[in-house]
Amino acid sequence: MKDCLDILVIDDDEVDRMNVQHLLDKEGVKAVVHEASDCKSGIEKMKSREIDCVLIDYRLPDANGVEVLEKLTEVNRNNVPLILLTGMGDELLVAEAMKKGASDYLPKKGLDGKTLAHSIRNSIQVGSFEKKVRAAENALAESEKSYRTIVETVSDVIFRLGPDQKIEFINPAIRFFGYEPSELVGQPIDKFVDMGSADKDIIAKIATREVGPLSTCNLEVNFKFARESILGEATKPVPVLLDAFGLWDIADEQVFKNEVKKNFLGTLCIARNIMEIKAVEEELLQTQHHLMQAVEDLKLLSTIDGLTEIGNRRFFDEYSEKEWKRAQREKNPLPLS
Repeated sequence: MKDCLDILVIDDDEVDRMNVQHLLDKEGVKAVVHEASDCKSGIEKMKSREIDCVLIDYRLPDANGVEVLEKLTEVNRNNVPLILLTGMGDELLVAEAMKKGASDYLPKKGLDGKTLAHSIRNSIQVGSFEKKVRAAENALAESEKSYRTIVETVSDVIFRLGPDQKIEFINPAIRFFGYEPSELVGQPIDKFVDMGSADKDIIAKIATREVGPLSTCNLEVNFKFARESILGEATKPVPVLLDAFGLWDIADEQVFKNEVKKNFLGTLCIARNIMEIKAVEEELLQTQHHLMQAVEDLKLLSTIDGLTEIGNRRFFDEYSEKEWKRAQREKNPLPLS
């Protein structure tokens, strides 16, 4: 809270306005009191100054009752706390006024500095807390919006399983395989995962409870196309690399501690289509095979005459000269056979 507060008092009674400053000074509250005698001038001062708190007489010459709050709320962009100063017989309308945005209310009769100062401080603190909460909620909403945009636009298939291993959420990337996300919610993962013979092992790895280094990483599985998919009728299941992480209601580093109370929430899975990678790998293997075959053919051409299919004379001469030099160096006879 600021060292010196800016307080706006909207009251048609000059004595009451002056009394606010007197009571605050008496309590040692550093404050600059701005005065307005009616709702209209009060609104102008709210627009033109940074106000920390507004004290409002419930009955003004140009506005009465809840109408005062409604007009002030329209221009109260910074959510400045509004405190009502009520007179005799106004208490019955206070509940309605509080619903319209009043932070507190104080009876004018018998008002003392301690009560006034406490109400102002408390209203400002509550208002500050509410601002932080709204800011956090807005930031969270923006963050969720950003993450949702990413999840809904990436080509990776992202899905969440519940503790019962049923699909709770799956992103639109699954449409590549002919499924609608809404149709898969509540279904088991074998609806689109080709299990094969080791279905129990695959399910355990996909629906893992583990986190960190023990979680499932780069598990190669196949996603099958929907039966109604035209593409699926002529296409084999598509290979994907799948990562899976257990979701708990505590931090990951706490999951491994037995004494910590924890609840398993489900599993988050991310699958990357590696069909193109597999095709490239296959092409590289074929190219490598062709190269090795070409090397063998070149070796054969260098030693066998292509026309006569007998030993190449040039190769024979080069090989004979090399063996003759080796025999001389080692002082051994040159074998002729």
